[in-house]
Amino acid sequence: LFVCNCNVARSQEAELFFNVLKHDSNSVAMSGGINVKIGKPIDPLVVEVMNELSHDISGAVRKFTDEAMAGSADLVISFKPADELPEFLKNHANIRYWNVADPQAQPIEFHREVRNEVKNKVTKLIAELEV
Repeated sequence: LFVCNCNVARSQEAELFFNVLKHDSNSVAMSGGINVKIGKPIDPLVVEVMNELSHDISGAVRKFTDEAMAGSADLVISFKPADELPEFLKNHANIRYWNVADPQAQPIEFHREVRNEVKNKVTKLIAELEV
């Protein structure tokens, strides 16, 4: 489970990269946010920078991370620091924190940098988990 603030950029990218790049058909990534307008589309700049890598993410919608979603995850990757998370996420048995800048309200060049950083981190995670 990849978690960020609004589920409009980093967590959506991580979910897509994980599900496209993994080798194990039993492993599936999800994403969500903690301050979400449920069902709203994601950031149009995210759609644009993902299209540059031939990944269509235009149909992605924002999802709220609740206790049930977190409880079903073997691993939680948070793009937010622990002090900004609800207790049920902070107390997850297997949580990690990735310090990746939030691209909200930033130019497209910054979105590209964030996308590339997320992809690199997900690629390393897949290798580490051997999935």
